[in-house]
Amino acid sequence: MELGTGPGEAPRNRKASRSGPSFTEPARRITSSEVFGDSCEEYSPPFLLSSKVHPVLYMSIMKIHAQHLKFASQKAAIFNNFKLSHRGSIRKPPNAVTWVAVLAELQAEHGEKDPAAVIRSWNDDAAKSDRIVGAKSMAVKNIMSKMNAEAQNLLTNHVMKHTWECCAFSEDVLASVKFFPGYHPRGTELG
Repeated sequence: MELGTGPGEAPRNRKASRSGPSFTEPARRITSSEVFGDSCEEYSPPFLLSSKVHPVLYMSIMKIHAQHLKFASQKAAIFNNFKLSHRGSIRKPPNAVTWVAVLAELQAEHGEKDPAAVIRSWNDDAAKSDRIVGAKSMAVKNIMSKMNAEAQNLLTNHVMKHTWECCAFSEDVLASVKFFPGYHPRGTELG
């Protein structure tokens, strides 16, 4: 059977398009690890656990290295995580909603009183392209100051369900004060 066809299907033309998605090596490795883990759970005894079935995959899975890092504070750990997200890897840089959630956690659980000071400290240490300025900065400020906790939870749940790229909001929308309750154009009176 040709790769990419199911039983009873005719072989399909599998030419790679230049505009289509391409998997990078880390993504392939993660996918292989997930298949390996699923097969180990599904089959008893695990047939892929044997080095005889696929020795290269077996040796690759058996040599996963990790590094334990210690940080002075939770803020330093979050900043390190965000810096790794900005380096052009598979992970995406944190969006405005992620920043709001992190700032709320730092305020509630770790005693950070001023979110603006945390953002200033990030901007001081971050590369110029990674700084929180413009629409993202205004979006974070507006969400934290103009939304109550219930509205923030609804926004967070919406973004978690649909992902930032597919959600109904953008940083430009959240940066505009016109989006939030209480806005009225200049020269109009509230009745």
